[in-house]
Amino acid sequence: MKRVIGLVSEGPRDVDLITSVIENLFPDDQFEYRYLQPDVTLMSDNYNGWKDVLRWCRKDYAAVCSSTECLKYGMDLIIVQIDGDVSRKRDSKQSHCNCVNCDCPEREHYREGERYPFEECTRRTTECPLPFPCTEHQEEKPNTYVVHLKEILNAYLGERRSIPVLLLIPCDSMDTWIVAAYEDLSAPYELLEDPWDTIVARGKEYHGIRIHGKKKSKAVFNELIKTVTANWSSVTEKCSQAGRFQEELITAFQR
Repeated sequence: MKRVIGLVSEGPRDVDLITSVIENLFPDDQFEYRYLQPDVTLMSDNYNGWKDVLRWCRKDYAAVCSSTECLKYGMDLIIVQIDGDVSRKRDSKQSHCNCVNCDCPEREHYREGERYPFEECTRRTTECPLPFPCTEHQEEKPNTYVVHLKEILNAYLGERRSIPVLLLIPCDSMDTWIVAAYEDLSAPYELLEDPWDTIVARGKEYHGIRIHGKKKSKAVFNELIKTVTANWSSVTEKCSQAGRFQEELITAFQR
């Protein structure tokens, strides 16, 4: 069976991992991808991460699902990926602006004007009056991050969806899946912070693979992905969000 999938992601390496996992899970199917965000067909690593994912959900999803665009893209499913670390990092605390218990004095001003703080608030992170984490999401648990980000994404996407959407929110990031495929740790994998910097790229090599500093080159990442797909069952056991992604993907394809 041929399936057409739209991909909205933080970056091109995340796209590489997502598509490899999909094709590993469904080897008898054929897949065609629509690179909605970022446009990896431009062969560029220039993108804006989580902020562009949120912008796409708010501004571009409705256009893609309009009658003419829907026929043009012909997608069976859209996968939207954003890393769970967005909900915990201080440099992305703007993502908390839409929380229920947000006490920001600018909140109503932005909402009434149909503007969104994550892209238009003029306050710098150090000047923001909000506590961090916000009172609605203080627990240091991966599930708390997932709930928070899904609430925001669903609000931006709206309830009426011409094309089904699957939300993928790995914790701490998709790099956690790489660590889970290679390592046998006693600590909870989804509580590891910045696993690429602290584990994978900590040295010049990672399990015999030459690592070129902190940059995620396509060649290096593709080598790492091979082990992720080969050890996928172990990844889903160690990372609840990987298991959830697999279950939701199977359910979506059964519809």
